[in-house]
Amino acid sequence: MDFKIILYICIGIGIFFALPSTIYTAMFFGVFYRRKSIMLEKDDIKNTHYYPYVAQLKKDILQAKALPCERVELKAKDGVMLLGRYYDTNSAKTIIFAHGYQSNAFNNFSTIMLDFLQKGYNVLLIDQRAHGESGGKFTALGCREHEDLLLWLEY
Repeated sequence: MDFKIILYICIGIGIFFALPSTIYTAMFFGVFYRRKSIMLEKDDIKNTHYYPYVAQLKKDILQAKALPCERVELKAKDGVMLLGRYYDTNSAKTIIFAHGYQSNAFNNFSTIMLDFLQKGYNVLLIDQRAHGESGGKFTALGCREHEDLLLWLEY
């Protein structure tokens, strides 16, 4: 058998086994690794879905951040520190807001949070793991977050 044919077969087999693992590794770090959240009161958001509402959102975020609240830190089962903000209106009813992937609590809920506070509800804004001010380097896309939400419910 010719040396070049053996070389091409070896290279082909190597690519066959190495390429998928390389792609999966790149996808893992590209998708799950902590990314900087867009901060509506600071960042340029012309290419985001927030843009049409930017003036009102910026105003509501600054107003929500200025309200007195209790900073709550919980330690997840795997040791990650989770951060939340509890706004107490002395109500028996509390609303918990949990944002989605690559966001933070203030971006998603400042406007509606202000409405619920005005109606007399307590509000708990949480930053999911690897988002906002919570710890963690990777999001688990629900594999760990559901346990985190149970901790918040206990709180």
